Amino acid sequence: MIKSVTLTVEREYRVDTGKSRIRIDYDSMNSISAATGDLVKIIATRRKNFIARCLPLYIKDHNRQIVRMDSIIRAKLGAVIGDTVSVSKADVEDNRYKKLILVPLHGAPANLDGRYIANILANTKVHRNDLVSIPLLGRKKTAVYRVKSILPASLSVMFIDSDPMTNIEISQA
Repeated sequence: MIKSVTLTVEREYRVDTGKSRIRIDYDSMNSISAATGDLVKIIATRRKNFIARCLPLYIKDHNRQIVRMDSIIRAKLGAVIGDTVSVSKADVEDNRYKKLILVPLHGAPANLDGRYIANILANTKVHRNDLVSIPLLGRKKTAVYRVKSILPASLSVMFIDSDPMTNIEISQA
């Protein structure tokens, strides 16, 4: 049986904004057998889920039974501040260092650097056929890409890491 803890959603620390990671206290981490940097699964009451990296709360927030997450994670979960969510250790392989192939949509440039895309998508998960939005430097617009494939083909989910070993390509079709 998978161990989980139920925690109340709070706003992220400023340093965590946009980084797709959550923070819980050490007692909660121990309860679910997770360590700093592990992947955890967050399930909202609406049965939506999200996988993120887990970091410890600051000392001032220990023993408050809260989880701090940014607005991106809250939106994907359909959760708002004050809701309760269930957090458990993710039962997935950390599939970094694989290959991700994207197809540009709606006039998105086909020459973006894969390292830039990896940095934008750092610590997020993608599935085949997902749409990913990448802000264009120096412009007030974003480029939209569809995830064409994840290699090896046996993978259905990929965790993007900004490590230089992450291989991201943009295909023409």
